[in-house]
Amino acid sequence: MATENEEPEEDCLDEEELDALELKLVLEWLQTVPTSEWHVLAHEWNYDNSKDVLHWLVDNPRTEKATALMIYWMSGARFHKQYGSAEEARAVASYLGGKWEFIHELEARYLAGFYTAGTVGFDPRHDGFSGPNGYDWTQDYREYPPKSPLPAEMEQAVPGIQPQSDVVYIEGIPEHIWEQLEKYF
Repeated sequence: MATENEEPEEDCLDEEELDALELKLVLEWLQTVPTSEWHVLAHEWNYDNSKDVLHWLVDNPRTEKATALMIYWMSGARFHKQYGSAEEARAVASYLGGKWEFIHELEARYLAGFYTAGTVGFDPRHDGFSGPNGYDWTQDYREYPPKSPLPAEMEQAVPGIQPQSDVVYIEGIPEHIWEQLEKYF
């Protein structure tokens, strides 16, 4: 309890409550911005953070095809293909089963035409976000032989623009949302 001269401490949230608030605020914001901004957020996202926002994007048919393809590669598709099933991945580490399922569900939706053809482009062999020479995501994890092949379509570029954004991101979270969350750290 604060004394007369002390200001009360901000309420602290536990990790689960903070993740829920982060998800709520980010999803509310995403629904107000163009899908090209979804692409920028997905690129800036810290893939070690909660995957709930990425799951929302992957589950959303409004997500542009290029964004889904980028999430696929940035989530380590080739690494997860070294396992023949979610159970095999879980046997190595419990968290890998969910990641295996995520990659394979995204892949199936992508190949089925679930995602929107939009204005945004992405080339997994030349990521335009990564500078003039780009980054070749298809070369990651080559040391792990896949038990299920990566479909050729997943290595093909989606033509379109490289979106620009005025939003400042901190670990993939828009700065204005980060500032709202910071008081609960």
